[in-house]
Amino acid sequence: MKVIIFGAGRVGMNLLRLLEPSGFDITMVDKNRDKCDHVATDAKALIICRDCTEPEVLDELKLGTADYVFVITGEEETNFLVSIYAKNAGARHVIARCESMKHSIMMEKLGVESLVPEITLAQELSNRVLNPTIFKMLSPGESNLELFELRIPEIIKKKTVGEIFKEKDVSLLALFDGEKFILPKSGDYMNASKAVIVSTGGRKSLW
Repeated sequence: MKVIIFGAGRVGMNLLRLLEPSGFDITMVDKNRDKCDHVATDAKALIICRDCTEPEVLDELKLGTADYVFVITGEEETNFLVSIYAKNAGARHVIARCESMKHSIMMEKLGVESLVPEITLAQELSNRVLNPTIFKMLSPGESNLELFELRIPEIIKKKTVGEIFKEKDVSLLALFDGEKFILPKSGDYMNASKAVIVSTGGRKSLW
């Protein structure tokens, strides 16, 4: 998995810390030398201190080979330009930070997934009130449950859900065939599924 993060601010640094344990190929780009030096002190990712609005910099990054490009600098014009460049280059997923709904809608129409911090925070806060039990279940600080995806290896694709998920500390929530989610039944075979979403008490290896 190749991930490129534009922006070494608080959001970018926290995202880097969350993704690094996965072992992904991660590159972070920022033009601020102090920020780059600070991140580089304990990061395993490749840190590039250059202006990401320069076309030659973007070309050198080979954005078309990236699975995820996060454009989360503090400059909205930069986010817009880099996001469009990455999308045109063929990056699989491009996610950009926007400061207004107007720019968010524009980004979405151009095929870029947008995040408006104020709206995202408001949605999270509203979920605390409207769906308190679900929020508590999904919150790492409130619950010992985790949600994650597991790719299904060929060796078990001819087995049924009931045969695979016998562990008491694991619950299969849904199968995903690449297009839609499927509510699993004990007798369903795993062969049509590309990924599985599970809820667990900290266990990340089932096969």
